[in-house]
Amino acid sequence: MALFVLSIQCFLFGEILRWPVYLQLLWQVWPIMLAAMTVRALVWRRMPVRIEARTIVAPPLPEAEAAFRRRLSAKRRNAQLIAVEAHDHYLKVHTDAGVELVALRFSDAMDDLTQAHGWRVHRSWWVAADAVEAVRWRRGGGDLRLLGGLSAPVSRTYSAKLREAGWF
Repeated sequence: MALFVLSIQCFLFGEILRWPVYLQLLWQVWPIMLAAMTVRALVWRRMPVRIEARTIVAPPLPEAEAAFRRRLSAKRRNAQLIAVEAHDHYLKVHTDAGVELVALRFSDAMDDLTQAHGWRVHRSWWVAADAVEAVRWRRGGGDLRLLGGLSAPVSRTYSAKLREAGWF
């Protein structure tokens, strides 16, 4: 480029081509060309393609939650299961038909819900996958917003399953 500018200068002003003039012109043209090439590289670069994907899990078979549903009252047995929360020796079962206390250990409930479509998200919480509306992660822990305005905590220990499912 400096040689091109020098040849134009010699042609327009009738000067003779000399080596010191070329070196001086080279140091004037070089920073301008560097800036122009940087701007061109930034404009022409391709932005990285962002792909968002969520794992689609097939809905569970009706038998998956059948053992657990038998423990509920008749009113809530056919209701949509939202979450199961442990309270001492009881479970607080959240459904779209209301909340019910069941005398059962949390580990026994987890055994009944192993094939169900949901996740254990905390040491005392299990949530149904269909009931999750939003997930928020902050300072090493998270919160799930569930159907009916219910909120469930997410611990670091159990967050990997939600990450695999595409919620984080």
